[in-house]
Amino acid sequence: MRLLALVHQPDAPPGTYAEVVLEAGAELVVWDVREPEAPAEPASFDGVIAFGGSPHPDQEHLHPWILAELEVLRAVVGADVPTLGICLGGELLARMLGAPVGPAPEEIGFVEVGLTEEAGDDPLLGGLPPRFEAFQWHRYGFGLPAGATPLARSRAGLQAFRHGNRVWGLQFHPEVDAAIAAAWAADDDRAPPGGDYDAWRGLGARICRGFLEVCGMRL
Repeated sequence: MRLLALVHQPDAPPGTYAEVVLEAGAELVVWDVREPEAPAEPASFDGVIAFGGSPHPDQEHLHPWILAELEVLRAVVGADVPTLGICLGGELLARMLGAPVGPAPEEIGFVEVGLTEEAGDDPLLGGLPPRFEAFQWHRYGFGLPAGATPLARSRAGLQAFRHGNRVWGLQFHPEVDAAIAAAWAADDDRAPPGGDYDAWRGLGARICRGFLEVCGMRL
C-alpha cells in the first residue's frame, strides 16, 4: 500500500504518522507541494494525507501553490481516493468542498475537544473518548461542507468532519510529537506547550490506523 503525504514546509512533517504508516508495513511518499511536480499521479495512491503549515488557506496571492493543491485535492476526492486533511490540509479540503474558511479564535497547545453523536461509528474517530485533549496550532478554521457530517467541536468551533465515507478534515494535529511542538514554539517565540505527548501519540495513532483501514489495509 502506498500513501501520499502533502507537506507544506520542512517543520510541518508527517511526524508520528510516518512512524505509524511504516509500522503498518505501508509506504509513505512525501511531496512538498511547493515543488511543481508530484512524485507520481496523486490519484494513483491508496490514500492521501494533507498536513499542516503556517500559510492560511486563502493566501494564494502569497502562495500560488495553494491553487494547485486545491486541484490535487479535487482530483483525488473525485477519484474516490481516501483523503485526510489536517489543520491547513483540512482547511484546504473544506475550501475545495465549498465550505467557508477564515480567521477563527486562536487555539495553541492542548485544548479539549468533544465528539459529536455522529462520531460514534466513524471509522477514524469512533471509539475515542467522548472528550479528549487535542494538540492545536491554528488561527484559521473551517465551516462544515454541504452534506458533510460534523464529528468534533471545541469551544472555538468545528474540529472535524467527514464528507461521504472516504474524506475527513481535522483542525487539530494528531501527527504532532513533542519535538515538532517545541520547534513551532521556538519559531513563534513561545514556551513549548505542556501536555501528555505519549498519550497524544497513542490517540493520533488510532486515528491514523483507522484511516489506513479505510484505505484497504488490514491491521
